[in-house]
Amino acid sequence: MRTPLGQHLPRSSLAAACLAFWMALFTGLSGASAQGVGADAIRTGPRFLIALASSPSRTAPLDVERSPALGRRIALDLHDVSITDALAAIARRSGVRLVYTEDVLARAGRVTLQADAITTAAALTDVLVGAGVDVVFSEDGDEAVLVRSAQPAPRQLGTIVGRVTDARSHEGINGAAVHIEGGNQGAITGQDGAYRIPNVTPGSYTVAARRIGYTATRAQVTVVADQEVTADFALEAAAMSLDQVVVTGTAGAEQRRSIGNAVTGVNNAPEVLAKSAAPDLGKLLNARAPGVVVVPNSGRLGAGPNIQIRGRSSLSLDNSPLIYIDGVRVNNAVGTGPGQNGYGSQNADVGGRLDDISPQDIESIEIIKGPAAATIYGTEAANGVIQIITKKGQTGAPRVSAQVQTGALYFRDPEG
Repeated sequence: MRTPLGQHLPRSSLAAACLAFWMALFTGLSGASAQGVGADAIRTGPRFLIALASSPSRTAPLDVERSPALGRRIALDLHDVSITDALAAIARRSGVRLVYTEDVLARAGRVTLQADAITTAAALTDVLVGAGVDVVFSEDGDEAVLVRSAQPAPRQLGTIVGRVTDARSHEGINGAAVHIEGGNQGAITGQDGAYRIPNVTPGSYTVAARRIGYTATRAQVTVVADQEVTADFALEAAAMSLDQVVVTGTAGAEQRRSIGNAVTGVNNAPEVLAKSAAPDLGKLLNARAPGVVVVPNSGRLGAGPNIQIRGRSSLSLDNSPLIYIDGVRVNNAVGTGPGQNGYGSQNADVGGRLDDISPQDIESIEIIKGPAAATIYGTEAANGVIQIITKKGQTGAPRVSAQVQTGALYFRDPEG
């Protein structure tokens, strides 16, 4: 039985029974993307679907741009009319037969719409916004049934706001991280310590506030839909233990765990020196760093040691590592002592400048081995690098220390 364009069917009629059969076929429609023309239409407007010929109870999203019926432009001049009258006017001008029952259109509002060249899709969207219905078209696009929309209602969300302050000064803390534990939502405080976490699902949460130099604080909050819940934090200042720091060839210091180089050495040189009483740098390094071999060049007085890291790397070139003192490279070559001018019998030209460094002035020694050192200091550091950090001034009462060494050199035949 045919019905007039856009006319709703009474429940008592036989056509209503037929329509009920159609409605049963579309019960439980799968969710599909809305085919509206704007942001409001996407959230609350109708979806345009097409019934599949192979299975009428199944639908698929209808491409509005490729549908001649929905793309047809019409003129409307509606002033405070009911939704049923508006749908009848759209059906007459577009040629699409709309079928629906009274209980489908739950919204009993009035419609005002004036347009000269509006598409059928846009007109239906404007009229059916908020009605909670879908428009299911036949395969030929000439007929459409209005059914209850299966898309879920939008969730109501809440917001967490507050301020993070210093517990002593009560001033806002900038850059504090506030986040919901067990989730990925959070915020960073501004200059005044304020923060805002929007779009939070209603429920109970544990919110934590953290900032370097302060003790982390947590609070229990309950989020209510469409409301703001306040959670303020007062952080206590806390002393934090820093990671071990090493000196590299780049500007500034680095945490030991953040570099990939093999760094070893003598970390507490004064304590090691007090136990060993090493007279020079070579004796201080010997047998205290894995892979570092310190071999004396000569038994003569003042002879500099030969230092090798991970053995010899060349048969003809120098195998000594580079040596830096407080970031300044020093000459570590042996044989730099005075020549044969009166000291030939002592073979003093084997002396090295490393003997000029007093072990008492060393705070720590760091050794970077092999290719890892070359990536920072260049190809000259292929044999490794030894970083010597000397003692510096410290806070506290001034202290004065002095050391005196005496001795005698005996020559059996001074005139010979």
